[in-house]
Amino acid sequence: MKTYFAVSHLGHLSAREVHDLYKLRTDIFVVEQKCPYGEIEDRDLDPATLHIRALENQRLVGCARVYKDGDTVHLGRVAVAADHRGTGIGERIMDETLALIEGQYPGTTVQLDAQVASQGFYEKFGFTVAGDEYDWDGITHVPMTLAK
Repeated sequence: MKTYFAVSHLGHLSAREVHDLYKLRTDIFVVEQKCPYGEIEDRDLDPATLHIRALENQRLVGCARVYKDGDTVHLGRVAVAADHRGTGIGERIMDETLALIEGQYPGTTVQLDAQVASQGFYEKFGFTVAGDEYDWDGITHVPMTLAK
């Protein structure tokens, strides 16, 4: 099945696309991970925030979010639909997202907060641990950076 990628500001998405984005993120980060917090964040509306969406037959199967703050680009909300895990879509989302970052913000350091269970995934893309582990809503995370 053909996967295509779309990059948009939240305000440029249709109501259905916004719904699908928040549903995927909520299904994973709130329901699946049993982490009760508000998934809808003001950061999503910031004009500097870009949403990367992976779609198959117009169905959202994965996503990521990036925004620049000062001299750093923040990458997060990387999510893959449960029925698409293990298919390589997560790697493709990262490849597309990192290419976007390099095109938009060449030479800029990229920062993310990885769940410890996903640390190895991000290390495959060159991210390194940049601080101590910490608890974020009951899930252990570690800050990571990708220096350019």
